[in-house]
Amino acid sequence: MKHLHESVDSPEAEMIHSLKEAKIEKVAKKQPHLLLKLLESKLIRTYPGNLRIDSSNYDPVMCWNYGCQIVALNYQTSDAIE
Repeated sequence: MKHLHESVDSPEAEMIHSLKEAKIEKVAKKQPHLLLKLLESKLIRTYPGNLRIDSSNYDPVMCWNYGCQIVALNYQTSDAIE
């Protein structure tokens, strides 16, 4: 989380952070103030973890409630068998 602390103080407004679901949940649980401060001036993109090989999704509501601007979800369906 060191780079997140450094990013809060960075004047670069065009910076974006991509955090997988486990990381965003960890930051939200342990340092919610850091996450809120970061979201004031930076873009945060969240995405499903790499162990979701069945194309399932995490619950995006927590990310939206904090104000994450980009929440990526898996959107795949099986082909119809004909």
